[in-house]
Amino acid sequence: MFLNDTGESKNSLLRKKMLSPVLAKFLSGEKIDPLRTAYSSAFQKIDIERIKREAIRLFVQSFLLSFSTFCRE
Repeated sequence: MFLNDTGESKNSLLRKKMLSPVLAKFLSGEKIDPLRTAYSSAFQKIDIERIKREAIRLFVQSFLLSFSTFCRE
């Protein structure tokens, strides 16, 4: 990342560049007080089971589509 010589600290420049101020604080090494920090989407739990179900559903759909095309020929 290119930093201008504007007199701003590295942490404040990082906050401006990042989408999430909480994520910028975390990456810059600042201590985060969880009681004073709003819940950020950067730290949301990923629903692995939903992602697996969606991947399996897409695989089955693509397999059935290719199999039905193969059977018609």
